[in-house]
Amino acid sequence: MSLQVLGLGRDERGDDGVGLAVVRRLQAMGIPAVALPDPSALVECLDGTPTLLVDAVLAEPPGRLLELTLADLERTPAVSSHAMSVPDAIRLADVLNGPTPLRILGIAIHPPGPIQTGLSPAVAAAVGGAVERVHQLLESSSDA
Repeated sequence: MSLQVLGLGRDERGDDGVGLAVVRRLQAMGIPAVALPDPSALVECLDGTPTLLVDAVLAEPPGRLLELTLADLERTPAVSSHAMSVPDAIRLADVLNGPTPLRILGIAIHPPGPIQTGLSPAVAAAVGGAVERVHQLLESSSDA
């Protein structure tokens, strides 16, 4: 079973860009991964193909890796800076495209400020661990 890897975020929102940083690191290693700037792009991508979504989540401490489900995201009282939240995009994709096996790798961040560039030290340090976890999940999905 193949697993598509999607990273979500915005570089101009500081730590919110961590999903994109993970995608860039994976791509540099020759691992296919797709960067998405907005949750609405998930609707097209969640087409039944088993998927691993890498995204920033508001949690403590910054840099902690969290393996989440859609139910976990829905329980988190978070305000999205996007027009559509991640849970809303996933639910819409399920309605339009059918269910997609989905794993979510969250990287904890503090709420981003209005305009920031670059990742904070704690979140930047977590990118390597996130890449390693993605690699492990890719290997285990190919064994299945």
